[in-house]
Amino acid sequence: MEVGGEYSEGAHLEALVTFVLAAAHGLTARGPLGHFGPAPTIQPAREKFGWYLPPTGPARDMLRGGWKPHWQSLVEEVWAWARPSCNELHLDPEPVDYLIRARPWRLELGDPPDACTLRVSKPPDRKPLVQTGPRQRHGDIEGETEWITWEHVVWRFEGSAGNVFAVIATCQEAEFLQRLDRGEYDVILASMTRFPRRWRGGRLLTHAQIEGAAWWRDVRPGSLVPAERDQNGSIPVVTHRSAARALREMSSTHKRLARRV
Repeated sequence: MEVGGEYSEGAHLEALVTFVLAAAHGLTARGPLGHFGPAPTIQPAREKFGWYLPPTGPARDMLRGGWKPHWQSLVEEVWAWARPSCNELHLDPEPVDYLIRARPWRLELGDPPDACTLRVSKPPDRKPLVQTGPRQRHGDIEGETEWITWEHVVWRFEGSAGNVFAVIATCQEAEFLQRLDRGEYDVILASMTRFPRRWRGGRLLTHAQIEGAAWWRDVRPGSLVPAERDQNGSIPVVTHRSAARALREMSSTHKRLARRV
């Protein structure tokens, strides 16, 4: 479970963590008790597992600073249900007790955006970063970043007769680019982009195929991240056949769009 704290810090962060731990433990140990407040509007999460609660209706009014009395009583009611979990988890309930008793809450303070930004007075000493801009090798092979995820970065190299993709862990990108600039990959780049028919395999279709840095003739974008859960919580099974079909359909769509342009 992931909970956004909206840059909470200090006493507010301590209360938030205590509240979330107690509520999560209560749900797993005893299950939900009744129904609290209006049913929220939920949507599938965006680029993450789980659910996204858009700021609409009462939540929107709450975020805009229009504090409603029923929201205060709602939080108090939920905390009364979750508070016994503190004893079971050996947590101190006082941070949440104080916040409910004394307030003000973060949403009542009306902090300007820059007040929620942490600043470092003196930048730490760091090694010069490797430039991640487009590259050109052998005069006619152009490379640039194609996709970036939390864990991987994909570089696409375009040659006279075809493309080749390099999939690397984000933490290894700097080393990859340094080796690329030294010319260590020139031979394989020249071979894969000028004679693509020699490389009949090498299609990244499913996430399970990613085991380390590798070169690929083609990449299905959906393979770069684990399959998202369906609304019923199940994880869809992606077979090589269905992934290959999706990749072919995507390639056909791109070709049609290119012809139109």
